[in-house]
Amino acid sequence: MTTLESEYIELDNHKGLKGVFSTLGAGVRSLTLHGKPLILQMKEEQAYLQSPQLFGKTVSRFIGRIPSTGEIDGVPYQLDEFEPGICVHGGYRNSMIYKNYTYEVVENDQSLSVIFKATSPDGDCGFPGNLNVKVIYMISKDLNILTIKYEAVSDKDTLISLSNHMYWNFAGDENISDYNLQIKASKYGTFRDESKLITGKERVPSYLDFTAGARLGDKLDQIQEEIPDIGNLDHAFVFDNINDVEPQVILSNDKYQVECYTDFDAVNLYVDSTLVPVDFVNNPHLYRNMRRGIAIEPQQFVLDHFILKANEVYSHFITYRITEK
Repeated sequence: MTTLESEYIELDNHKGLKGVFSTLGAGVRSLTLHGKPLILQMKEEQAYLQSPQLFGKTVSRFIGRIPSTGEIDGVPYQLDEFEPGICVHGGYRNSMIYKNYTYEVVENDQSLSVIFKATSPDGDCGFPGNLNVKVIYMISKDLNILTIKYEAVSDKDTLISLSNHMYWNFAGDENISDYNLQIKASKYGTFRDESKLITGKERVPSYLDFTAGARLGDKLDQIQEEIPDIGNLDHAFVFDNINDVEPQVILSNDKYQVECYTDFDAVNLYVDSTLVPVDFVNNPHLYRNMRRGIAIEPQQFVLDHFILKANEVYSHFITYRITEK
């Protein structure tokens, strides 16, 4: 296995929240509150850098599964295939996820920020256009808030949807079954075959209804019964309204709460039940645990608008507000 390298940048608001960020994949290496992990934090550096589960990395140019062929305004494209006919996470191993970004640290009266920049050349993993990407991580000095901002510009019409792949697990919990999850979304993306390419959106069935908040373990048990071929939460939810001033997703347990604010129109929720053996700082029992973390990935809903026109600015944000109970 080729050894990967990264630089690391620490932002600490001295109010409790500290983040360590990686130039490789413009990623989050760790996020802690008063020294206790908020996300799954891998012990070994190379395990973090190499992981196919993309712990904390920026997924780009495109998060999720999309057809590997298509055209934009009559111009065809052929994306790298993860499996026949399907491109996953923008080309996965060949994508920007495993590339180093440049960075600069910026501080003002309100916040500490690290600004990552990279250029994805025309034809990178089959995507059209020279794409200049900026990923900004910003920690508030006054409150325990992490904001991620995405900006991008391409010289050709292209496809883009950026998000982050952190897995939340508070203070070393052995699983997330007792967490409560609320999503302000009454519709979700549906697919018709084993490709899992989203082809429509429908009202959420009862086992995916988190609109009023629900215990995660109960819903995960229902999912295993209702859709055993999937057997897990890995679904795109379409927000009822695009609302960037109220939380769209709320995750909590008896110790912590994370409120997610965003101007994206959808979110993918994924519970890690892969059983891939990984050593985590959080808890030694997480090595092969089911339900050991949940990724909250705000993003564009793929059927609606993911084409970025040439020279237009792509701009979105995700904010996570963390409070202790």
